Amino acid sequence: MTMAEKIDELSNKEKKLLKILGENKKIDAETLAGLTTNLAISHNPTRKACENPLPKDKTTAILSDFSVLNESNQKIFENLQKLNAPTLKAIENLQKLNAPTLKAIENLQKLNAPTLKAMENFQKLNAPILKAMENIRKNHLKSSIPDIKLDLENIISTVDTQELTKTLNDLSVSQKMITDFWVQQAHLLEEKKIAKVERIQTSHYTLTDEGKEYLNNGLPERQLLNRFDEKIDIKQLKKFDLSNVGIGWLRKKGWVTVKDGIIYKLNENPPVGTDETVLKQINDGDSIFDKDTVIGLIKRGLVKDEPTVKNVLSLQDHYQNETFEELDIESQNKIGTLTRKQIISGAWKNANLRRYDVTKLPKKAYAGKIHPYQRIIGEMREILLEMGFTELYGGIVQQSFWNFDALFQPQDHPAREMQDTFYLKETLPLPKGYEKVKAMHISGGDTSSTGWGGVWKEEKAEQCVLRTHTTSLSIQYLARNPNPPVKAFAVGRVYRRETIDTTHLAEFEQLEGIVMDENVTFGNLLGILREFYNRMGFESVRFKPSFYPYTEPSLDAEVYVDGIGWIEMGGAGVFREEVTAPLGVKYPVLAWGLGVSRIAMLRLGLKDLRLLHKSDVAFLRETPSLREIKGGI
Repeated sequence: MTMAEKIDELSNKEKKLLKILGENKKIDAETLAGLTTNLAISHNPTRKACENPLPKDKTTAILSDFSVLNESNQKIFENLQKLNAPTLKAIENLQKLNAPTLKAIENLQKLNAPTLKAMENFQKLNAPILKAMENIRKNHLKSSIPDIKLDLENIISTVDTQELTKTLNDLSVSQKMITDFWVQQAHLLEEKKIAKVERIQTSHYTLTDEGKEYLNNGLPERQLLNRFDEKIDIKQLKKFDLSNVGIGWLRKKGWVTVKDGIIYKLNENPPVGTDETVLKQINDGDSIFDKDTVIGLIKRGLVKDEPTVKNVLSLQDHYQNETFEELDIESQNKIGTLTRKQIISGAWKNANLRRYDVTKLPKKAYAGKIHPYQRIIGEMREILLEMGFTELYGGIVQQSFWNFDALFQPQDHPAREMQDTFYLKETLPLPKGYEKVKAMHISGGDTSSTGWGGVWKEEKAEQCVLRTHTTSLSIQYLARNPNPPVKAFAVGRVYRRETIDTTHLAEFEQLEGIVMDENVTFGNLLGILREFYNRMGFESVRFKPSFYPYTEPSLDAEVYVDGIGWIEMGGAGVFREEVTAPLGVKYPVLAWGLGVSRIAMLRLGLKDLRLLHKSDVAFLRETPSLREIKGGI
């Protein structure tokens, strides 16, 4: 099809956009929406909006006239400011006189009626002065009115009154609707290889409420630094607000050192850091600053990114030299859809019908569907249920005893520190028979183990935490069902104190399972994992030795992904005797756990874990609803 034939098939709306692009070559849809007028609004505004752009010369004339009007207004404002200066000075002087005046009034109130009469007369004397000031203001404004009136007359004489009225009325139409309209027309031209649409996203950084507070009062680490002189006991410093955040940053920035529980200053007055500078720059509206520092401030929750999106419309490269000045927009618009009335009356016979292109794809229809991440979780659940597993459920708040101690994790293990686990103020009484777990930790109980030794504290085991893994559900299920066979799994959200980035979140989903029977072996565990990963679509699976505190032997499972290589998916092993013996379990227990989000990232082709939890409509629409299951081994 030639260029002339392509253009002949365009609707009037597409032709109008083509002519605008011929004049401007490149323009963003938001700017174009701001300049668009003569909007034909009917029962279907999204199709009829934005019928005509203003002619270029008329647009320029209007903008020029408004510029002249703005200059007059500016002059008025300058004069008013000059008039205001003496008034402000008078107010300032009156404020200085207030104190004696109030004292005088107090004294006068104590005087007799003749004195009050004198005050009344004094007020009457002031009335002409106030009237004179009011006349001055009116006269000043009156002197400027002829200039404003002249400017308005010039504008009205340039533009037809009816057209101007229609333009102002049409500009009340939603800016977003007009923008979307032009983007839609540009996409139609893009399908015909005439124009193109470039979506440009720009980051716009602003301070959070916490960031604004620290801008005014100083970052937590600087506030803490200013609360002591040369040294302070760390326990004493922890009594101050912000110590849970500030102490770590004091050490990270090298402002202090800690020795024997005492914090020593290394710098009495450290210079302003880049993070403090960037906070001020963002607040002041600067656009040039250290990007790495901004990322760090976002992680700290002091800055947020509010991206803006612009749709830049332009002609395809081979049309860049075309102006389309002779393009006929006023010709009869081609009809693409016949109405019932046109068919019955026969008007369709004389209608200017648009040529029907059988090769053109119809407009996409986006049906409602489950979030891709939830679909993958549902797929995992379905696979395990088909393999004969029972699903476990439980609360996100768990007792430390079940989350750590019952799994033979020592009470001084780093994972149990405050910086890794979310502890709650609530506590729960220890379950019946907890003494066997205590004995296992201290001496190994009745097994061949020697335990961890040291001290085991009941109060530490009673503390409640946000569960750090779903294994806390499995171990409780084993305690209630110590006899074989047991074949269960749990999939749920877990919580850890992680620094949020592209591959880590403070809360994420974990899938965990157990199998307990008389004759199960380590080989059975490998077969179960291989079958599961194969059904999830990963054809190549391998295993390597590893270490976990509550399984022996232990392994890591890896899958091969084209273009990436071998990716670690999770850990597994056989529960140690120290875990099963206190529960009365006498047979082998196979156990595994894997990160659901990692599988989701690989399946969906994502590079940022946070995208799984963002409401990106384009991502949700384009992600397929179904996947062909490749089967097991």
